Amino acid sequence: MKTLLVTLLLLAALPAMADQTGADQLYQQGVAAYKIQDYPRAIRLFDAAIAANPAHAGALLDRAISQYEQGDLDAARDSFARLSRLADIPPPIAELVQHYREALDTPPDWNRQHNLSFGLGRSNNANQGLGNSQFEFGELDPYYLARADDYVEWQYQLDAQRLSDNHHRYLLLYQRQWQRERDANQALILGGASWQWPRAHGTVHLHGQLGQSFQNGNTLYQAGSTSVAWQQPLLTGQLWLRGGLQQRQHPQDAASSNRVWQLGASYRLPRARQQWQLDVALARDQALANRPGGERQRKEIAVQAQWLLGPRLLLQANIGWTQEQQAEIFSPLFGDTRRRDNTVSQGLGLQWQLPENEQLTLGWQRQKQRSNIVLYAISQQEWRLGWQKSW
Repeated sequence: MKTLLVTLLLLAALPAMADQTGADQLYQQGVAAYKIQDYPRAIRLFDAAIAANPAHAGALLDRAISQYEQGDLDAARDSFARLSRLADIPPPIAELVQHYREALDTPPDWNRQHNLSFGLGRSNNANQGLGNSQFEFGELDPYYLARADDYVEWQYQLDAQRLSDNHHRYLLLYQRQWQRERDANQALILGGASWQWPRAHGTVHLHGQLGQSFQNGNTLYQAGSTSVAWQQPLLTGQLWLRGGLQQRQHPQDAASSNRVWQLGASYRLPRARQQWQLDVALARDQALANRPGGERQRKEIAVQAQWLLGPRLLLQANIGWTQEQQAEIFSPLFGDTRRRDNTVSQGLGLQWQLPENEQLTLGWQRQKQRSNIVLYAISQQEWRLGWQKSW
Protein backbone atom coordinates (compact mmCIF):
# COMPACT_ATOMS: atom_id res chain seq x y z
CA MET A 1 0.00 0.00 0.00
CA LYS A 2 2.88 2.38 0.78
CA THR A 3 4.31 1.60 -2.65
CA LEU A 4 1.03 2.55 -4.26
CA LEU A 5 1.02 5.93 -2.54
CA VAL A 6 4.56 6.57 -3.75
CA THR A 7 3.40 5.78 -7.27
CA LEU A 8 0.51 8.23 -7.05
CA LEU A 9 2.78 11.01 -5.81
CA LEU A 10 5.44 10.44 -8.43
CA LEU A 11 3.11 9.91 -11.36
CA ALA A 12 2.68 13.67 -11.72
CA ALA A 13 6.35 13.91 -12.62
CA LEU A 14 6.00 11.63 -15.68
CA PRO A 15 5.90 13.25 -19.14
CA ALA A 16 2.61 13.80 -20.96
CA MET A 17 1.55 10.89 -23.13
CA ALA A 18 -0.97 10.13 -25.88
CA ASP A 19 -4.50 9.08 -24.92
CA GLN A 20 -3.78 10.40 -21.44
CA THR A 21 -7.41 10.86 -20.40
CA GLY A 22 -8.66 7.36 -21.26
CA ALA A 23 -5.55 5.64 -19.91
CA ASP A 24 -5.65 7.65 -16.70
CA GLN A 25 -9.31 6.85 -16.08
CA LEU A 26 -8.60 3.13 -16.44
CA TYR A 27 -5.54 3.53 -14.24
CA GLN A 28 -7.52 5.22 -11.45
CA GLN A 29 -10.11 2.44 -11.57
CA GLY A 30 -7.25 -0.06 -11.25
CA VAL A 31 -5.90 1.83 -8.24
CA ALA A 32 -9.34 1.60 -6.57
CA ALA A 33 -9.38 -2.18 -7.15
CA TYR A 34 -5.82 -2.48 -5.81
CA LYS A 35 -6.76 -0.71 -2.58
CA ILE A 36 -9.31 -3.41 -1.72
CA GLN A 37 -6.83 -6.15 -2.78
CA ASP A 38 -8.87 -7.13 -5.85
CA TYR A 39 -5.66 -7.91 -7.72
CA PRO A 40 -7.22 -9.78 -10.70
CA ARG A 41 -9.52 -6.83 -11.53
CA ALA A 42 -6.74 -4.31 -10.90
CA ILE A 43 -4.47 -6.16 -13.34
CA ARG A 44 -7.19 -6.21 -16.01
CA LEU A 45 -7.71 -2.45 -15.65
CA PHE A 46 -3.98 -1.74 -15.72
CA ASP A 47 -3.74 -3.91 -18.86
CA ALA A 48 -6.46 -1.81 -20.47
CA ALA A 49 -4.65 1.40 -19.51
CA ILE A 50 -1.43 0.07 -21.01
CA ALA A 51 -3.27 -0.93 -24.21
CA ALA A 52 -4.50 2.67 -24.48
CA ASN A 53 -1.06 4.05 -23.69
CA PRO A 54 1.84 1.52 -23.82
CA ALA A 55 4.15 4.00 -22.10
CA HIS A 56 1.91 4.64 -19.06
CA ALA A 57 4.51 4.20 -16.33
CA GLY A 58 2.00 4.26 -13.47
CA ALA A 59 -0.07 1.43 -14.94
CA LEU A 60 3.05 -0.58 -15.75
CA LEU A 61 4.41 -0.17 -12.24
CA ASP A 62 1.19 -0.93 -10.37
CA ARG A 63 0.40 -3.89 -12.64
CA ALA A 64 3.80 -5.34 -11.78
CA ILE A 65 3.23 -4.75 -8.06
CA SER A 66 -0.27 -6.32 -8.26
CA GLN A 67 1.17 -9.38 -10.00
CA TYR A 68 3.84 -9.60 -7.30
CA GLU A 69 1.29 -9.35 -4.48
CA GLN A 70 -0.90 -11.97 -6.17
CA GLY A 71 2.05 -14.39 -6.38
CA ASP A 72 2.34 -14.40 -10.20
CA LEU A 73 6.10 -13.86 -10.04
CA ASP A 74 6.91 -14.63 -13.70
CA ALA A 75 4.40 -12.05 -14.93
CA ALA A 76 5.69 -9.52 -12.38
CA ARG A 77 9.24 -10.12 -13.57
CA ASP A 78 8.26 -9.39 -17.19
CA SER A 79 6.30 -6.25 -16.20
CA PHE A 80 9.20 -4.81 -14.20
CA ALA A 81 11.59 -5.55 -17.07
CA ARG A 82 9.31 -3.71 -19.51
CA LEU A 83 9.02 -0.74 -17.16
CA SER A 84 12.80 -0.51 -16.74
CA ARG A 85 13.19 -0.02 -20.51
CA LEU A 86 11.11 3.18 -20.49
CA ALA A 87 12.92 6.49 -20.77
CA ASP A 88 12.51 9.46 -18.45
CA ILE A 89 11.54 7.46 -15.35
CA PRO A 90 11.95 9.54 -12.16
CA PRO A 91 14.87 8.22 -10.04
CA PRO A 92 12.65 7.13 -7.07
CA ILE A 93 10.55 4.93 -9.39
CA ALA A 94 13.68 3.56 -11.05
CA GLU A 95 15.08 2.63 -7.62
CA LEU A 96 11.79 0.95 -6.67
CA VAL A 97 11.78 -1.07 -9.91
CA GLN A 98 15.36 -2.15 -9.30
CA HIS A 99 14.48 -3.22 -5.74
CA TYR A 100 11.65 -5.45 -6.95
CA ARG A 101 13.74 -6.92 -9.77
CA GLU A 102 16.48 -7.87 -7.31
CA ALA A 103 13.89 -9.42 -4.99
CA LEU A 104 12.44 -11.44 -7.89
CA ASP A 105 15.89 -12.67 -8.94
CA THR A 106 16.65 -13.83 -5.39
CA PRO A 107 15.38 -17.31 -4.39
CA PRO A 108 12.41 -17.06 -1.98
CA ASP A 109 13.53 -16.83 1.62
CA TRP A 110 11.72 -16.88 4.93
CA ASN A 111 10.54 -13.64 6.45
CA ARG A 112 10.51 -14.29 10.21
CA GLN A 113 8.96 -12.15 12.91
CA HIS A 114 9.29 -12.75 16.65
CA ASN A 115 6.74 -11.38 19.13
CA LEU A 116 7.14 -11.39 22.90
CA SER A 117 4.30 -10.07 25.07
CA PHE A 118 3.41 -9.74 28.75
CA GLY A 119 -0.02 -9.09 30.24
CA LEU A 120 -1.78 -8.38 33.53
CA GLY A 121 -5.50 -9.01 33.81
CA ARG A 122 -8.49 -9.49 36.05
CA SER A 123 -11.52 -11.65 35.26
CA ASN A 124 -14.75 -11.22 37.17
CA ASN A 125 -17.47 -13.86 36.71
CA ALA A 126 -20.83 -13.29 38.46
CA ASN A 127 -23.44 -16.04 38.48
CA GLN A 128 -26.83 -14.41 38.45
CA GLY A 129 -28.68 -17.64 39.22
CA LEU A 130 -27.11 -19.41 42.19
CA GLY A 131 -23.88 -18.10 43.64
CA ASN A 132 -22.54 -21.24 45.33
CA SER A 133 -21.42 -24.62 44.06
CA GLN A 134 -23.60 -26.87 46.27
CA PHE A 135 -27.36 -27.04 46.01
CA GLU A 136 -29.98 -29.60 46.80
CA PHE A 137 -29.78 -31.60 43.59
CA GLY A 138 -26.09 -31.72 42.75
CA GLU A 139 -22.97 -29.70 41.99
CA LEU A 140 -22.76 -26.81 39.55
CA ASP A 141 -20.08 -26.67 36.86
CA PRO A 142 -17.25 -24.51 38.34
CA TYR A 143 -17.28 -22.36 35.17
CA TYR A 144 -20.60 -20.93 36.33
CA LEU A 145 -19.54 -20.09 39.88
CA ALA A 146 -19.28 -16.48 40.98
CA ARG A 147 -15.57 -15.72 41.23
CA ALA A 148 -12.91 -13.11 40.50
CA ASP A 149 -9.33 -13.86 39.61
CA ASP A 150 -6.18 -11.95 38.72
CA TYR A 151 -3.71 -13.38 36.25
CA VAL A 152 -0.25 -12.77 34.82
CA GLU A 153 0.70 -14.16 31.42
CA TRP A 154 3.48 -14.05 28.88
CA GLN A 155 3.55 -15.27 25.31
CA TYR A 156 6.13 -15.91 22.59
CA GLN A 157 5.11 -16.20 18.94
CA LEU A 158 7.18 -16.99 15.86
CA ASP A 159 5.58 -16.08 12.54
CA ALA A 160 7.42 -17.22 9.39
CA GLN A 161 6.20 -16.36 5.89
CA ARG A 162 7.59 -17.21 2.48
CA LEU A 163 6.57 -15.57 -0.78
CA SER A 164 6.14 -18.06 -3.61
CA ASP A 165 3.54 -19.03 -6.18
CA ASN A 166 1.44 -20.35 -3.28
CA HIS A 167 2.31 -18.17 -0.31
CA HIS A 168 2.78 -20.21 2.82
CA ARG A 169 3.13 -19.31 6.46
CA TYR A 170 4.01 -21.13 9.67
CA LEU A 171 3.15 -20.14 13.21
CA LEU A 172 4.50 -21.31 16.56
CA LEU A 173 3.04 -20.02 19.82
CA TYR A 174 3.88 -20.67 23.48
CA GLN A 175 1.82 -19.08 26.26
CA ARG A 176 1.97 -19.26 30.07
CA GLN A 177 -0.60 -17.90 32.52
CA TRP A 178 -0.71 -17.89 36.32
CA GLN A 179 -4.06 -17.38 38.07
CA ARG A 180 -3.71 -16.06 41.60
CA GLU A 181 -6.94 -17.13 43.32
CA ARG A 182 -6.86 -20.70 42.05
CA ASP A 183 -3.04 -20.87 42.19
CA ALA A 184 -3.15 -22.41 38.73
CA ASN A 185 -0.35 -22.42 36.17
CA GLN A 186 -1.58 -22.93 32.62
CA ALA A 187 0.48 -23.39 29.45
CA LEU A 188 -0.45 -23.57 25.78
CA ILE A 189 1.69 -24.82 22.87
CA LEU A 190 0.29 -24.23 19.40
CA GLY A 191 1.64 -24.80 15.90
CA GLY A 192 -0.05 -23.92 12.62
CA ALA A 193 0.48 -23.66 8.89
CA SER A 194 -1.41 -21.92 6.10
CA TRP A 195 -1.27 -21.66 2.33
CA GLN A 196 -2.99 -19.43 -0.20
CA TRP A 197 -3.56 -19.84 -3.93
CA PRO A 198 -4.57 -16.73 -5.93
CA ARG A 199 -7.11 -17.45 -8.67
CA ALA A 200 -8.82 -15.37 -11.34
CA HIS A 201 -11.99 -15.11 -9.24
CA GLY A 202 -10.64 -14.95 -5.71
CA THR A 203 -8.04 -16.48 -3.42
CA VAL A 204 -8.23 -19.88 -1.72
CA HIS A 205 -6.83 -20.16 1.83
CA LEU A 206 -6.08 -23.40 3.69
CA HIS A 207 -5.13 -23.45 7.37
CA GLY A 208 -4.40 -26.15 9.93
CA GLN A 209 -3.14 -26.19 13.51
CA LEU A 210 -2.40 -28.49 16.44
CA GLY A 211 -2.20 -27.52 20.09
CA GLN A 212 -1.97 -28.81 23.64
CA SER A 213 -2.88 -27.12 26.92
CA PHE A 214 -1.55 -27.92 30.40
CA GLN A 215 -2.52 -26.95 33.94
CA ASN A 216 -0.15 -27.55 36.85
CA GLY A 217 1.72 -30.09 34.74
CA ASN A 218 -1.35 -32.09 33.67
CA THR A 219 -2.81 -32.10 30.17
CA LEU A 220 -6.06 -30.12 29.99
CA TYR A 221 -6.82 -30.85 26.35
CA GLN A 222 -5.35 -31.64 22.95
CA ALA A 223 -6.87 -29.93 19.92
CA GLY A 224 -6.56 -29.89 16.17
CA SER A 225 -8.37 -27.90 13.51
CA THR A 226 -8.47 -27.36 9.78
CA SER A 227 -10.29 -24.75 7.72
CA VAL A 228 -10.63 -23.61 4.12
CA ALA A 229 -11.70 -20.13 3.02
CA TRP A 230 -12.44 -18.34 -0.23
CA GLN A 231 -11.66 -14.63 -0.43
CA GLN A 232 -13.34 -12.52 -3.11
CA PRO A 233 -13.53 -8.73 -3.54
CA LEU A 234 -17.12 -7.47 -3.40
CA LEU A 235 -18.15 -3.86 -4.00
CA THR A 236 -15.62 -1.81 -2.02
CA GLY A 237 -14.65 -4.56 0.46
CA GLN A 238 -13.61 -8.19 0.80
CA LEU A 239 -15.94 -11.18 1.20
CA TRP A 240 -14.69 -14.32 2.98
CA LEU A 241 -16.55 -17.66 2.94
CA ARG A 242 -15.15 -20.36 5.19
CA GLY A 243 -15.73 -23.82 6.57
CA GLY A 244 -13.84 -25.69 9.25
CA LEU A 245 -13.57 -28.60 11.65
CA GLN A 246 -12.12 -28.58 15.17
CA GLN A 247 -11.70 -31.52 17.51
CA ARG A 248 -10.71 -31.33 21.17
CA GLN A 249 -9.81 -34.20 23.54
CA HIS A 250 -9.88 -33.80 27.33
CA PRO A 251 -7.99 -36.76 28.85
CA GLN A 252 -9.18 -36.04 32.41
CA ASP A 253 -12.72 -34.95 31.50
CA ALA A 254 -14.07 -37.11 28.67
CA ALA A 255 -17.49 -35.45 28.78
CA SER A 256 -15.87 -32.20 27.57
CA SER A 257 -14.31 -33.78 24.46
CA ASN A 258 -16.05 -32.54 21.34
CA ARG A 259 -16.00 -32.05 17.56
CA VAL A 260 -17.21 -28.76 16.06
CA TRP A 261 -18.24 -28.20 12.42
CA GLN A 262 -18.54 -24.57 11.37
CA LEU A 263 -19.67 -22.57 8.33
CA GLY A 264 -19.30 -18.81 8.22
CA ALA A 265 -18.87 -15.64 6.22
CA SER A 266 -17.13 -12.32 6.82
CA TYR A 267 -17.23 -8.99 5.01
CA ARG A 268 -14.40 -6.49 5.54
CA LEU A 269 -14.83 -2.88 4.56
CA PRO A 270 -11.58 -0.85 4.69
CA ARG A 271 -11.59 2.93 4.79
CA ALA A 272 -8.89 5.59 4.97
CA ARG A 273 -8.69 5.71 8.78
CA GLN A 274 -11.06 2.92 9.82
CA GLN A 275 -12.08 -0.65 9.04
CA TRP A 276 -15.34 -2.52 9.61
CA GLN A 277 -16.00 -6.25 9.63
CA LEU A 278 -19.20 -8.28 9.86
CA ASP A 279 -19.00 -11.99 10.82
CA VAL A 280 -21.76 -14.61 10.78
CA ALA A 281 -21.38 -18.33 11.57
CA LEU A 282 -23.29 -21.54 12.18
CA ALA A 283 -21.75 -24.36 14.22
CA ARG A 284 -22.62 -27.91 15.16
CA ASP A 285 -20.96 -29.11 18.38
CA GLN A 286 -20.89 -32.91 18.69
CA ALA A 287 -19.95 -34.61 21.96
CA LEU A 288 -17.35 -37.38 21.73
CA ALA A 289 -18.53 -38.88 25.04
CA ASN A 290 -21.65 -38.88 27.22
CA ARG A 291 -21.94 -35.13 27.73
CA PRO A 292 -24.88 -33.55 29.57
CA GLY A 293 -26.98 -31.84 26.94
CA GLY A 294 -25.56 -33.89 24.08
CA GLU A 295 -25.21 -32.13 20.75
CA ARG A 296 -25.29 -28.33 20.56
CA GLN A 297 -26.27 -25.96 17.76
CA ARG A 298 -24.77 -22.48 17.73
CA LYS A 299 -25.44 -19.26 15.79
CA GLU A 300 -23.09 -16.28 15.91
CA ILE A 301 -23.06 -12.75 14.56
CA ALA A 302 -20.49 -10.06 15.36
CA VAL A 303 -19.34 -6.62 14.22
CA GLN A 304 -15.77 -5.39 14.63
CA ALA A 305 -14.43 -1.90 13.97
CA GLN A 306 -11.08 -0.11 14.07
CA TRP A 307 -10.37 3.62 14.08
CA LEU A 308 -6.95 5.23 13.65
CA LEU A 309 -7.01 8.06 16.22
CA GLY A 310 -3.51 9.29 15.50
CA PRO A 311 -0.19 8.25 13.97
CA ARG A 312 0.40 5.74 16.78
CA LEU A 313 -3.00 5.18 18.43
CA LEU A 314 -5.62 2.63 17.30
CA LEU A 315 -9.08 2.12 18.85
CA GLN A 316 -10.84 -1.23 18.46
CA ALA A 317 -14.43 -2.15 19.31
CA ASN A 318 -16.58 -5.24 18.91
CA ILE A 319 -20.08 -6.40 19.70
CA GLY A 320 -21.51 -9.87 19.20
CA TRP A 321 -24.48 -12.14 19.81
CA THR A 322 -24.42 -15.93 20.21
CA GLN A 323 -27.31 -18.34 20.61
CA GLU A 324 -26.65 -21.92 21.68
CA GLN A 325 -29.27 -24.64 22.02
CA GLN A 326 -28.73 -28.08 23.51
CA ALA A 327 -30.61 -31.36 23.24
CA GLU A 328 -32.80 -32.62 26.05
CA ILE A 329 -31.18 -32.34 29.49
CA PHE A 330 -32.43 -32.88 33.04
CA SER A 331 -32.66 -29.69 35.05
CA PRO A 332 -33.26 -30.03 38.82
CA LEU A 333 -35.41 -26.90 38.69
CA PHE A 334 -37.40 -27.40 35.50
CA GLY A 335 -37.23 -31.14 34.72
CA ASP A 336 -36.68 -32.14 31.09
CA THR A 337 -36.03 -29.08 28.93
CA ARG A 338 -33.99 -27.86 26.01
CA ARG A 339 -31.46 -25.43 27.39
CA ARG A 340 -31.10 -22.22 25.35
CA ASP A 341 -28.43 -19.63 26.06
CA ASN A 342 -28.23 -16.16 24.51
CA THR A 343 -24.96 -14.31 25.01
CA VAL A 344 -24.18 -10.68 24.21
CA SER A 345 -20.55 -9.58 24.25
CA GLN A 346 -18.91 -6.15 23.97
CA GLY A 347 -15.29 -5.16 23.89
CA LEU A 348 -13.04 -2.11 23.62
CA GLY A 349 -9.30 -1.95 23.09
CA LEU A 350 -6.53 0.59 22.62
CA GLN A 351 -3.20 -0.04 20.89
CA TRP A 352 -0.42 2.50 21.28
CA GLN A 353 2.59 2.00 19.01
CA LEU A 354 5.88 2.84 20.72
CA PRO A 355 9.34 3.31 19.18
CA GLU A 356 11.59 0.28 18.59
CA ASN A 357 8.67 -1.96 17.48
CA GLU A 358 7.03 -1.94 20.91
CA GLN A 359 3.33 -1.70 21.66
CA LEU A 360 1.10 -1.08 24.67
CA THR A 361 -2.44 -2.48 24.79
CA LEU A 362 -5.41 -1.91 27.06
CA GLY A 363 -8.53 -4.03 26.68
CA TRP A 364 -11.95 -4.56 28.23
CA GLN A 365 -14.36 -7.38 27.44
CA ARG A 366 -17.83 -8.13 28.80
CA GLN A 367 -20.12 -11.11 28.28
CA LYS A 368 -23.67 -11.41 29.56
CA GLN A 369 -25.41 -14.75 29.17
CA ARG A 370 -29.12 -15.29 29.62
CA SER A 371 -30.58 -18.77 29.80
CA ASN A 372 -33.96 -20.42 30.19
CA ILE A 373 -32.29 -22.28 33.10
CA VAL A 374 -31.48 -19.82 35.84
CA LEU A 375 -28.29 -21.64 36.87
CA TYR A 376 -26.60 -20.65 33.62
CA ALA A 377 -27.34 -16.93 33.67
CA ILE A 378 -23.90 -15.33 34.09
CA SER A 379 -22.14 -12.01 33.59
CA GLN A 380 -18.39 -11.82 33.05
CA GLN A 381 -15.95 -8.92 32.65
CA GLU A 382 -12.23 -8.89 31.97
CA TRP A 383 -9.61 -6.14 31.96
CA ARG A 384 -6.14 -6.59 30.47
CA LEU A 385 -3.00 -4.43 30.23
CA GLY A 386 -0.29 -5.68 27.91
CA TRP A 387 3.08 -4.92 26.33
CA GLN A 388 4.54 -6.42 23.15
CA LYS A 389 7.96 -6.36 21.47
CA SER A 390 8.54 -7.43 17.85
CA TRP A 391 11.78 -8.05 15.98
